[in-house]
Amino acid sequence: MEYDLKDFSGLMLPDIFSLDDKTDALEKYPLLKKHKAFHVELPRYNSILKYIAFAYDMNTPLHVISDVMVRKSEAMKLAGLKKDFELYEECLFSTDERIVDLIMWYIRLHKNLDYTEYIVSYESYHNQQKKLYQDSVGDGEKTKDFLANSKILRARMDELRIVLFNNDKSEKLENKLIMVVEEELQLSPEHIAKSLKNGKQEIKEYLEP
Repeated sequence: MEYDLKDFSGLMLPDIFSLDDKTDALEKYPLLKKHKAFHVELPRYNSILKYIAFAYDMNTPLHVISDVMVRKSEAMKLAGLKKDFELYEECLFSTDERIVDLIMWYIRLHKNLDYTEYIVSYESYHNQQKKLYQDSVGDGEKTKDFLANSKILRARMDELRIVLFNNDKSEKLENKLIMVVEEELQLSPEHIAKSLKNGKQEIKEYLEP
C-alpha cells in the first residue's frame, strides 16, 4: 500500500513518519523523555518507535488492515525494519521485553482514558472475587448478582485490551498489562508479600477461588 505523510498526521508523536536514525527521539519528543521506560538501549531505537506508533496508535492508517500479523508486518516495513530479520521477529512476536515495555508505555500515554478504565475494572473485579472467596457477599441472590457483575467486568476488560493493543492478542502484551496494573494497584506478589511481612493483611484477603 502507498501512504502519504498526511495519513500519519494524527499520531501521538508528530512527524514520526519522517523520524530518521540520526535524530535524538527523546529530545524531539519531550513527552517520552519524561518517562524512564523510553530511556533504553535498543538497536534501531527510532525505527522501533516508528513501528510501535504505526502498529498501535489509535489513529494509525494501518487500522484498515484487519489481520494483526499483516498489520504489524506492514508497520515494520514502513519503519524500515523488515530487512532486519532478528528485530523483525522480536517485533512480530513480542519476544523482546524492552520492546514490550515500550509498547506498554506508548499505549499508557496515548490511550490514557481506556487504560484508566481498565485499571478501575480490574480493581473492581479483584475486590468482587475477594468478597466471594471470603463468603461475605450475602445470600444466594446477591451471590448471583455478584457473579453476573463479575462476568460483565471480565467482558469489559477483554474489550479494553482489544482497544489498547489494537486487537493484538499477544500473551506477552497481556501479561505485561496485568503486571503493570497489579503494580499500580499494589496487588503484585511483591506488594502482597511485603504487606504480609508487615502484618497488615491476612493471606486470605488476596486469594481468589
